[in-house]
Amino acid sequence: MKLRTKSSLLIVAIVAVLFIPLSSTMVHFQEAALRRAAYNTVDSAAISSSLAVSQVLENAQRQAHALAATFPVETLRSRNLAGLQAYLRKAYNAHDFTNGIFLVDPQGRLILDYPDHQEAQGRSVAAQPYFIRTLAEGRGVLSDPYLSARTGRPVLTLTAPILDDGNHLVGVLACSFDLLAPDAFKEIHTRHLGQTGYVYVFDRSRLMILHPDPRRILQRDIPAGSNLVLDKAIEGFEGTGATVNSRGVPMLLSYRKIPGTNWILGAQIPQAEAFEALSGSRRVMLVTTLISLLVILVLGVAMVSYLARPLGLLRLAARAITRELEEGRPGQEVLPLLQSIHSGDELQLLAQTFVELVERQRQSLGMLKQAASEWERTFDSVDEAVLCLDLEGRIQRINRLAGHWFRINPERAIGLGGKALVLGEEATAAFWPEAGLLDAEHAQAWTAPLPNREGLFGFKASPVLQEGAVSGMILSVRDIPDETQRTEEAFRRATLEQLQRIPCAGPQAARITRLIDAAEVEYVYSSESGVHVVTGKGEYLTELTLSVLETRTPRLVRCHKQYLVNLRHVLEIQRPDLATVFLRTRTGKEVPVGRRFLPRVKELLGL
Repeated sequence: MKLRTKSSLLIVAIVAVLFIPLSSTMVHFQEAALRRAAYNTVDSAAISSSLAVSQVLENAQRQAHALAATFPVETLRSRNLAGLQAYLRKAYNAHDFTNGIFLVDPQGRLILDYPDHQEAQGRSVAAQPYFIRTLAEGRGVLSDPYLSARTGRPVLTLTAPILDDGNHLVGVLACSFDLLAPDAFKEIHTRHLGQTGYVYVFDRSRLMILHPDPRRILQRDIPAGSNLVLDKAIEGFEGTGATVNSRGVPMLLSYRKIPGTNWILGAQIPQAEAFEALSGSRRVMLVTTLISLLVILVLGVAMVSYLARPLGLLRLAARAITRELEEGRPGQEVLPLLQSIHSGDELQLLAQTFVELVERQRQSLGMLKQAASEWERTFDSVDEAVLCLDLEGRIQRINRLAGHWFRINPERAIGLGGKALVLGEEATAAFWPEAGLLDAEHAQAWTAPLPNREGLFGFKASPVLQEGAVSGMILSVRDIPDETQRTEEAFRRATLEQLQRIPCAGPQAARITRLIDAAEVEYVYSSESGVHVVTGKGEYLTELTLSVLETRTPRLVRCHKQYLVNLRHVLEIQRPDLATVFLRTRTGKEVPVGRRFLPRVKELLGL
């Protein structure tokens, strides 16, 4: 295959590699916009419908109270049935109470209703919850949905007390909605989302109140767990989500509370219908991408005919540069290839830029090699054994002196346990630190003997930080002269003694050491300003580290990387969320607990 053809295909391939991800990104953002639009459409339907239902109920309640306020009380007292019937008929014709209006006396007996149901007159509704609530609360109420004894249909009833001039109850006016009537709650019965989407209303007991399918009204046919978003809505969630409904159909739905009630309105549409525009968008973008690539291919072949030779040389030079980077040594053919390009245009300028880049690259590689060599010499020439350990205490690297002291080839030591290598397989050292518990700002130092060497050795563990978190530690071991050994051994013995009182700085950094009784300490924490000892009387600075206090003060227990706590002062454990735990002391202070330390704290508290 000719170089011209290869270059043409290379350009087209590069353009395709760039163009296809760009097209995919555009499709992604377009689909995201369409999805947001679908979610917003469903949520808007839920919001507007919930407000419409709330408005219907509020209007109906006002109408019921207005009818009760203007009710002919004397006609009611005289039991003028004809007059009462005329008033109810006029009220029924003037309002949209589709299941009629009925009148109840203070004892709960049905006096009269309209439309007239002679068989219901005299029947008692005293046991109905809406009647009981009306008498108890002294105001009109909205009933729960129920089957009407008058009509046998699912209804809602609004009540309004009828009072005389002395504000005494003389009757209860009840206005009833037929939930199956098309004129009642038109917003629910006539609202459609797309082709098959709809809205419905239920309460927190899963009782269906309004639904386009009459057979589902007054049914609890959505078991818990069959519609996860609906379960969340019952718990208080408002918003939009995608789930599989109780009938097994993937749905996009939104739930909103209906103001003034314990009802929830749901608006839903099948996902296949809601996202139908997405598949069409993908097809259009695919066709557009293919046509664009074809045009680019034709133009690329035409243009490369002229640019083939210098581009071929640049490609060869690029391959030579790649080999140079992989092999780590300068190649002989890179500069001659670049310097042979004399096209007199931007390609020649590009070749000259490549020449400068290669020269600077070679200088940088030389400096990096020199720095690496110097670091290696320093690492292996220090008079201390140095071990690089990860969070689990495994060896990542050791220097030559460490290999000599511990009788192992440095390469074979990688992956072994640092504690076992330094102190032996059976070692149980009280002073061996864990990388994850190191203070991020301070190194930990101690002295101890080595099993295979005479004398006393100084240990220093320094944390290795990565993005602000401890990712391992550097352990250095040095041989201590005899005089220094005696001094450090005395300090070590003193360190092992338990502290009864903690030395702290006096007021205003005066030359006074305040001794704080360890039993009075509530907790200790470290910060940029030092280690703070907190009691019920105040807060003090100490020069002792958290590790020393943890070792020498059994009362103080590690509960966090930067906190020790006295469990005898803990009053309660607080857990505001699953990821956060606090200990509250007797004086009301909060001490954080890290997840890694929580099991130990609970064990010591006997939980």
